Amino acid sequence: MSALKVLIIDDNPHARRIARAIVAGMEDAEVFEAADPKAAMDLSTVWKCDVALVDYEMSPMNGVAFTKLVRAGSTPFLKQLPIIMMTGHADKEHVLEARNAGVNGFIAKPLSVGMVIGQIERTMAAAAGAPAPSVPKAVNSTWL
Repeated sequence: MSALKVLIIDDNPHARRIARAIVAGMEDAEVFEAADPKAAMDLSTVWKCDVALVDYEMSPMNGVAFTKLVRAGSTPFLKQLPIIMMTGHADKEHVLEARNAGVNGFIAKPLSVGMVIGQIERTMAAAAGAPAPSVPKAVNSTWL
């Protein structure tokens, strides 16, 4: 089985390090980082990831705008890319905005190992059309 390729897009280097450390702890995971959506789009033309963890609040383009751009694009691979939004804005309005933009999952910051890995597993299972793995009670709610 090949490694799960995870792209982390966050303009905060500290947040990227935390997400990287969590994802790198998964068995057979390969982690790539981008400091902003433009760098991510440049990277995605050469490297195909399996899932993207995208920060909500970035500049000059936020995670919702990035998701809309990806979903509206002409590259079939990117249009289908599972996207998990990470944010400190976990209120209903932000969650619904992200979901309506085409995000596949949502993680509220601060990040925890169980939340990140659980959301990646559920998102990848859904993308593959497989039943979702069991979810710890603390991370049972994907959407508000």
